[in-house]
Amino acid sequence: MDNKEYLNEKKYEESKEKINKIGTILLLVGGVMLIFGFVMAFAFHKLGMFIFAVIGLAFVGFGGQAKLLGHGREITAYMAQSQMPVAKEGMEKMAPSAGVAAKEIAKGIKEGLKDDE
Repeated sequence: MDNKEYLNEKKYEESKEKINKIGTILLLVGGVMLIFGFVMAFAFHKLGMFIFAVIGLAFVGFGGQAKLLGHGREITAYMAQSQMPVAKEGMEKMAPSAGVAAKEIAKGIKEGLKDDE
């Protein structure tokens, strides 16, 4: 029987490793194509080599996206950690105001319930 569990750490690590390898390969191949294409295009003034360089640039772009995808969990964790102090400070400053508002709402509900009886 096939295991259909998606939230599995082992599967995540395996997928992350594959995506990162693909990204690294695309970055390396694209970088070589880009450099080689531009050098040859400027040295020999051939449009075909310029197109080769542009294709290399596309490989670099896809490789970069794959690397970002492979490190998505780490990037998300970093972003969350960088926002936590700001969110905490905001909650600490808003808590007194929210408490007063909640007290007023509760008072209104209590009066409404008394009117119904």
